[in-house]
Amino acid sequence: MNAIIIVARLESERLPQKHLQIVEELPLIKWLTKRIQVNFKNEIEQGLQIVIASPDTVLNKQFEDLYKNEEISIFRGTENNVPLRVMECSDRFNFKKVVIADGDNFLLSMEAIKAVFENLIAGSLMVKTEGLPLGMNVMGWDTGYLKNILLNNSYQLLETGWGRIFKDEEIKKLKFNYSVIPHFSELRFTTDYPEDLQFMKEMFHHLGQKALTASSEEIIATCISNNSFRLNGYLSKIYFENFYKKMADERYLNHEK
Repeated sequence: MNAIIIVARLESERLPQKHLQIVEELPLIKWLTKRIQVNFKNEIEQGLQIVIASPDTVLNKQFEDLYKNEEISIFRGTENNVPLRVMECSDRFNFKKVVIADGDNFLLSMEAIKAVFENLIAGSLMVKTEGLPLGMNVMGWDTGYLKNILLNNSYQLLETGWGRIFKDEEIKKLKFNYSVIPHFSELRFTTDYPEDLQFMKEMFHHLGQKALTASSEEIIATCISNNSFRLNGYLSKIYFENFYKKMADERYLNHEK
């Protein structure tokens, strides 16, 4: 059985409980799950599972309440080690191949998910996409490969930049060519700051119900044609400064070489 695992937590410091913010009459996390359900309707009918994997804390129980009447599974596991939580989730449901969707990326690329699955099914152990705007790329792996990686490290804290545990030469990289489009460096489809939330509100307003079926190209075109990137594009520099600082702190606490 294969799955799309959405990694999400409600304890964000900069934008608490962002997944539950109502945008165009839906919590943002539901826009993501509905987009997946629409784009993978046939695969879901054939057994593909959608799971939200969150830390096992009281706050994250809200995901269970939100999806209690829907065909979305909720898993709560290890709090501070994302790949371990994903492995726990995979073991619980006996998943073989999974694509990881960052729960902050409500407009991530459905084409990227499909491409990663195609390569995993063809035999690749780990696959990730590159060349899409920030917040649109995805990665995935064979769960046996992930289990082997985790057996060979003892890190307790893997929340930021946790992809560092994988060997670059073992990752199959799928190149998308969006980096050549105008304003590429200002395109930011992730949600960390209040300005990102405003961006998502504007994007879903412009897209309306078409957000469920829009291609990556259509989403990007909507962003550029409405100058929506001006709302949050400048934040990426700050974001990456914080990202690398937090990752360095984790490496120090883990005694990583």
